[in-house]
Amino acid sequence: MRPLLFLTADYANVTSDGKLNVMGIFKEINAYNFPARHASMHLVAKLAAELGEFEQTRNITVILMDADGKK
Repeated sequence: MRPLLFLTADYANVTSDGKLNVMGIFKEINAYNFPARHASMHLVAKLAAELGEFEQTRNITVILMDADGKK
């Protein structure tokens, strides 16, 4: 599997004709106190299958980390 697009945004959806709409792409996520709560955050991921991957199942784990690499 090959990643084509990974981003976080305030909002994202796909229209009935297949167009991806993304609003408010995050460059950084900052907070004064932790744990922090953000009202809405969408993870957008577009992946491409490689040859031979037809009908195979894949698991994806998303881990949010701070600047020091801590989960």
